[in-house]
Amino acid sequence: MIADAQRDVVVRTSGGIRLTTRASPGTTTDLEQGVGDLELILPALPSVQFQAATGSGQILIAHPQLPPWSGGTNPYQVSVNGGLAAVRLVTQSGNVVIRGE
Repeated sequence: MIADAQRDVVVRTSGGIRLTTRASPGTTTDLEQGVGDLELILPALPSVQFQAATGSGQILIAHPQLPPWSGGTNPYQVSVNGGLAAVRLVTQSGNVVIRGE
């Protein structure tokens, strides 16, 4: 779990990443993955500015406060509840999953 650090960066070349974060105001979370899935678990009412992209996978939004992904090769970009925390998820080959607690 990443709690209240100002900037958190996780970079892996292979294997999955599963992360729970509070996405506190003023924080930045960057997850970059070469091959594998990214799963992010957010609080029930996040205030986030979100960017997510995958080279060859899907983006699954399973959080009730976030709008669905448009699909295709489009990245996912959205700001909710004021966007006070920044979150960026990128995987070259894998899925991106965003869930609520």
